[in-house]
Amino acid sequence: MASSELTLLYCLAIPEGDHTDIFELQAIRMVLLHNVIIRGFNSVLYYSMQVQPGTAELKSFLEYTEQMIEFMHNHHEAEEEIMFPAPESKYGPGSMAHNIEGHEHFKAPFAIFENWGQEFQSGTKAWDAEAFQHAIYRFMPALRERLVDEIETLRPHLLREHFKEAKLQDIEEAARISQETPLEKVHTAVTDVISGLGTFESWEASEVLRV
Repeated sequence: MASSELTLLYCLAIPEGDHTDIFELQAIRMVLLHNVIIRGFNSVLYYSMQVQPGTAELKSFLEYTEQMIEFMHNHHEAEEEIMFPAPESKYGPGSMAHNIEGHEHFKAPFAIFENWGQEFQSGTKAWDAEAFQHAIYRFMPALRERLVDEIETLRPHLLREHFKEAKLQDIEEAARISQETPLEKVHTAVTDVISGLGTFESWEASEVLRV
């Protein structure tokens, strides 16, 4: 039996600034991307209470969960391959190590959750909403903490101090190209439409609890 109450995480406050300024854009956009992740997993928690075993709704729900998991993996790959090395090359060796360590802190519980999703989707495990929710709660606190910490490395004053605008434009282009596979376009579009509102509320539901 699923829990009758859910604890959902509030999203990050969107930084003040001008999104047309490439230096200010970096933190603004990263917060919006991180809020997609938080709101996406909040929605997974919320709808896990609504779906029933053996239904088409459960199948669709688990496919949506799979998309959120893929979104997370793609986001982390882009960070570790492009968004972290670029600042580290300017800030100094080891300056982004804390961000990499943050990924490691929740990797194991996230892998457990991913495995649960695969087993529910394949039918090797019977649907268990409460176990599914608990698997999310095991990684979400560490994940949200990391999502907060990463923004500090992209503050406009740091970027202005260490980067020329042209170099940031090059990084922008590299990040854009890295996200251009056809499958990623589809999944990112779906995830952004569902979870990409430019607000800091966690979810549009009465069950939301502030934590």
